[in-house]
Amino acid sequence: MNSEQQPHRQDLVLGGEQPPPTAGAVLGGIAGLNQRFEQGDVTQKLATLVQAAKHNDGLNLLYRALEHEDLLIRAEAYVQLKAIASASFVPASFVSSPTLNRGIPLRVSDRIYAVYRSSVYYGDYLYYINAEIDEWYHKDYPFYHTRNTAGDKFIYVSETTQTRYEAPSLIAYLFDRKAADARAKTVYLEGFGQFNCNICEICPDDESEESDLNDEPEEFDLNAWVATNEIFVEDVLKDWEDSDWTYQARVLISLHNQKRFDLLCEIWQPLRYHPLAFVHEYVIDRPCYLRLAALES
Repeated sequence: MNSEQQPHRQDLVLGGEQPPPTAGAVLGGIAGLNQRFEQGDVTQKLATLVQAAKHNDGLNLLYRALEHEDLLIRAEAYVQLKAIASASFVPASFVSSPTLNRGIPLRVSDRIYAVYRSSVYYGDYLYYINAEIDEWYHKDYPFYHTRNTAGDKFIYVSETTQTRYEAPSLIAYLFDRKAADARAKTVYLEGFGQFNCNICEICPDDESEESDLNDEPEEFDLNAWVATNEIFVEDVLKDWEDSDWTYQARVLISLHNQKRFDLLCEIWQPLRYHPLAFVHEYVIDRPCYLRLAALES
């Protein structure tokens, strides 16, 4: 029995009982990977695909996973196949499929989560934050594209770079909402260090032209929050008249100067500012492919 056939501790034990019977057969090799893929949950399936990519006979399982109903499974299979195809020691004919030149297969009703960095732009003596994907956005930046090379025509979605200054910028497409939220939170915090203006020059939502004047902000006690978090409010804006707005501006400037971006993020939206990053959910409405810059040549 060769090393690929030898049973391992993590191999699936046939018998269906817990703990396994002493006479239960241990299924290893590619047969074990196939069975773990069929019987495991999503996390186990993903781990199985990583192992399949290291197995001499794992290609069939990876290609089969490209047709799985779960987008996470399809995406992982694609990543593993692309890694194999790009390895310098692998002949080009070893991994060949039109799909590998198109992207991750997407099906109708799949959901992908786009992480965007909000834009901060100047207008009417103040800076404004755009944290929405409006109807006009996809007129300028279409979501679906068509590619036709050498007779190979297909529809795809791709990460693209936006150039319109007041438009949110696409950071990445992700398949898991929690992962997208975590990525957006990171971009959000980074945004506080990238302002090209004084933080008190940014217009809150309730002062913007597009705000609903009947939409009253939730009550937020900034003084109590400052006391609870023991914030050192710097002596800035000395030439400003004392007011609630002046105090708020002093708090924001102090936190920004002190690079307390975690605390700025905590009070930013309660003070009626648009977020500096957000997640937009897309529901796929046609068969297509997802082309990610990190995976495509």
